Amino acid sequence: DAGAPCQGAWLYVFDPDFMSREVQLPGVAVSVRKASARRALFILQSVRSLGEQLSHKLGADLIVRHGRPEDGITSLARALGWPRWDVHCQRELGTEEEAVQARVSEAAEACGGRFLSGWGRQLLFHPEDVAKSLGVDPRMSLVNPHHFWEQDGDVEPVVPVRPEIAAPASGTTGQCRHHSRPFVSGLPAGVRDPLGLLATPLCEALMRLGYSEEEAVTACTPDPRAVLPFRGGEAEGLRRLDRWIQTGLQGYYEQRAGLLGADYSSKLSPWLATGCVSPGTVYRKVRAVGDNQSTGWLISELAWRDLFRYHLMYHGSAVFFLGGPARAHR
Repeated sequence: DAGAPCQGAWLYVFDPDFMSREVQLPGVAVSVRKASARRALFILQSVRSLGEQLSHKLGADLIVRHGRPEDGITSLARALGWPRWDVHCQRELGTEEEAVQARVSEAAEACGGRFLSGWGRQLLFHPEDVAKSLGVDPRMSLVNPHHFWEQDGDVEPVVPVRPEIAAPASGTTGQCRHHSRPFVSGLPAGVRDPLGLLATPLCEALMRLGYSEEEAVTACTPDPRAVLPFRGGEAEGLRRLDRWIQTGLQGYYEQRAGLLGADYSSKLSPWLATGCVSPGTVYRKVRAVGDNQSTGWLISELAWRDLFRYHLMYHGSAVFFLGGPARAHR
């Protein structure tokens, strides 16, 4: 009801369909994990980092579940005794992710809830801004990715980059928009984190997510061959970004095709893909260095990243066809 107090709850669901589930490869007697244990470790570290930030900055709990997202969300609403509730999340582009969001929306409506999604800051150029710049209704039309191309084949930044959403100051009390009730906190461990995924040692947590002991131990053991000790979380992503700006950015244009070492490229993809660092944050920090070939090339790479997401948005599952969206066989 308008003006009625509300509460907010932060929830992350580890979906086994996207993590430990084994997928049979076509044509061969081999199956692979949807996500390797090492990738799951990065995600787990990122979620733990998020939980620490929510606790420190908002005094809020991060609630964690393992299972289908629609089950985790509806069971949490029942546990909290909420008769009416909304699910707010970032809109995803992949066909499998869209199917999950459709299931969540259906489950929410069946239990008195609503499903609300938005673009967030996962793209450098916001889809609504791009659509408006092309004179199309962003609610009715998909942006053709070919509008990203310049005549010489480069990717063109078509609209200004939106400003960042300011983070709450440390120690402030998080509140729902337009209301005065804070986010949920102080929940019993059995409600907040039934499997203990945030508190147990990382290897044990990986096994609780469905990975074998061997997989978990291997993932948690540093590999001396690794070019970087990739660790999940915003702080780790920003640390890598700041370090690379100091040690690698100035020579990026000349060294970008290298294959050895830590600094011939930014190596930011894991943090960008997981949402630990936004492309807008990278853009602003790189722009602050100045305008030269290296900074311009890195920003162009961020635009390339957007381009492929617009391809996925526009063509859907056709991007995975053997002949691509054009079904061209050569």
